[in-house]
Amino acid sequence: MAKVKIKKNNLNRVSKQIKQELMKPRNIKTFADTLRKSIIDENILRGRSPVNGQGRFVSYSDSYKQQIRGEVNFSTLPDRVAPFGFENPGLFDKRVTPVNLKVSGQLLKSFEVSTSTDGLRVQFTDKIASYHNNGSSFTNRNGNIVKLPKRQLLPNGPQEKFNRSVTRSFNAKLTDLVKNILRRTS
Repeated sequence: MAKVKIKKNNLNRVSKQIKQELMKPRNIKTFADTLRKSIIDENILRGRSPVNGQGRFVSYSDSYKQQIRGEVNFSTLPDRVAPFGFENPGLFDKRVTPVNLKVSGQLLKSFEVSTSTDGLRVQFTDKIASYHNNGSSFTNRNGNIVKLPKRQLLPNGPQEKFNRSVTRSFNAKLTDLVKNILRRTS
């Protein structure tokens, strides 16, 4: 699982009443929709990391590109694992570029935004997300070690931040919601 928190104390210029209003379910859904669009649609599906300084995702391996094109079958590549159980070429609609981490859609569908005691929790609950987020090696069904390059989905820790486009989208939505709250309370 890959996750990041957006802390309420980052909103220290906003009154307690506005903070409480912002954390209501309807507003959390609005934040979730905004973040999903910005993180997934405007970045990941276009082959870019939503994390500041990460840029474009590392390209797929040559053998994976061959599988995507339907040139080889994963069962003929002993050192590879078929993604999500796909064993035959052409069973999924995917292109070689951009590197968008979409095979079955399972990873991207696992995106969630929820409340925590100190703000919002943004996460991908699919276990493959942490492999991509950190870059890692794992042993496939044939006992071979497969290296997965780092393709960061979310910031790791407080020293990393979302890129400018995600930050702008979130801040714009936050500004709109605060304006609406102020209109209703005045």
